[in-house]
Amino acid sequence: MKFKKESQIEAFVVGVFISETPKSLISTSYSGIDISLEGFSGDKHSGFGRKTDARDTHRYKKGTVVWNSRQWSAVSVEELQFVREKMDLPELLPEWLGANLCIQGIPAFTQLKPLTQLLFISKTNEETSLIVYEENFPCIGPARVIESQFDFKAKVPFVKAAMGKRGLVGWVEKAGRISIGDRVEVWSPQV
Repeated sequence: MKFKKESQIEAFVVGVFISETPKSLISTSYSGIDISLEGFSGDKHSGFGRKTDARDTHRYKKGTVVWNSRQWSAVSVEELQFVREKMDLPELLPEWLGANLCIQGIPAFTQLKPLTQLLFISKTNEETSLIVYEENFPCIGPARVIESQFDFKAKVPFVKAAMGKRGLVGWVEKAGRISIGDRVEVWSPQV
């Protein structure tokens, strides 16, 4: 497969997070994270396999171990802003969505095609590569976390506000380290 660099995009990492607690959606902010071929080191979603959940019941019995195409999740500053404004919230943090990355400079981030390569380039020109699997569809988990942060109910529910703006999930193609300030190149598949 051939790839084309989206040269008009100037994007940067503004947040790096680990979701460490198995029963909690909230992730913790770090300045940088080591990435292995299994995912973000220390993250509950890391691993070559994962147990199926509600998204997979049309194909597999819940709890079946399958290849992990959801080793990481990422959101964009621009889409978070859109969702925050639509929900009329004073703030909306990537940590509340359980994100591993927050990227600035890709306004239609969730619309990137499957198999798009996100190439992260450090200040020392080290490269780490992630592959997009699919859109991370909005669900009730983040909605509960968001509403627990405020003393009021959002005017527009998260699931409705975040449709098409929730971010992406995927797997690691090349291990390395991703840190705040790293440059991000977008390489689109040419099919």
